[in-house]
Amino acid sequence: MASEGEPNRRTNRNRMPGRYVTPKGMEAEYEPGSRMRVLKNRLGIRCKLEMDRVEFEALVRVQEKYLGRIGPHTRLTAGMLCRMHRDWLGGIYEWAGRYWTVELAKGDFRWPPAFRVGQNMGAFEKGVLAQCTPCRPGPLAQIARCIAEVHAELLLIHSVKGTDDWQDGYPT
Repeated sequence: MASEGEPNRRTNRNRMPGRYVTPKGMEAEYEPGSRMRVLKNRLGIRCKLEMDRVEFEALVRVQEKYLGRIGPHTRLTAGMLCRMHRDWLGGIYEWAGRYWTVELAKGDFRWPPAFRVGQNMGAFEKGVLAQCTPCRPGPLAQIARCIAEVHAELLLIHSVKGTDDWQDGYPT
């Protein structure tokens, strides 16, 4: 699943500093007529509000599906996270469930190189996921810390959502 080799292209740091800047590539192409607000998708959706609705409905469906699959003894793995992503967005985007192959940056912050995402996810699985999942009963502060650590590490390794859903460092 991981892309090996050199990154596709370098990021352009001269464009809108409040937005991610990504090169062209399957994960960074926009739907024609969307004013660069909607990523290229299988459904031909060009309206951001409609795409937000479709993605949300798909998320609700996959959450319900996984509520029946994941139990108190389930340890999350990198492969499982990819399957979840594919189950959520696979009907919408061709690249769903695969690691990004483009470089991501925002202002002066750059994510780790795309060609290292697979290696970093392997380390994440052996480290943070092995320590923090399954989520065990305990003091609220300990549970919150584990959830925050898993979430933060995952986002630092591999931003899995479209580039236009983040502005000024926060999801929109």
